[in-house]
Amino acid sequence: MSTPTAPLSGRQILGAACENQAAMSAQRHRWDKGFTRRSFLAGSGFVLASTLGSQLVTTRHAYAAAGASNGKTLVVVFMRGGLDGLATVVPRNDPTLSAQRTQIGIPDSLLLNLNSTFGLHPSLSAVLPLYQQYKLAFVHAVGATDSNRDHFASQSLMERGTSSLTSPTGWLDRVLEVDGPGTTFRAVSEGPTVP
Repeated sequence: MSTPTAPLSGRQILGAACENQAAMSAQRHRWDKGFTRRSFLAGSGFVLASTLGSQLVTTRHAYAAAGASNGKTLVVVFMRGGLDGLATVVPRNDPTLSAQRTQIGIPDSLLLNLNSTFGLHPSLSAVLPLYQQYKLAFVHAVGATDSNRDHFASQSLMERGTSSLTSPTGWLDRVLEVDGPGTTFRAVSEGPTVP
């Protein structure tokens, strides 16, 4: 248990502020020199050391992984932001949807045929052949079972494929763990979060 400290006097606050100002002025003076030979040499040395150092701790060659025996590749795209699932994979002949979206709804006659229940937005015609060849699937209307009323926490849970924010792994890490050892680059993730 910490003991409360006495409030600082005006003189102490002023002294601390002056010390802080002096330190900031000294730093600013160093920055005002701009790009100097000394900063160039220091930066070059750092780059050289990090380049050589990385060669000492990593493998010298990267080998491509042998193709999967089934030839399948999993590509997962998490659409963040403004994608409207009900305008992308559209429920067909849904009177409630039609009533709610009188101005922005897509008429059934314009939808690309997925099946008797859903149609695809007409601007996604390039992906329709992949769906028809069973190379593409839409995971529609997926959500968390609990409502934590925190958009960003819920988004993180969905992207990591877990029900706990304290989970140390994401879904891709868990898949690779079950899949067993392989090459260094068995998976690639691009984006602000690690799946």
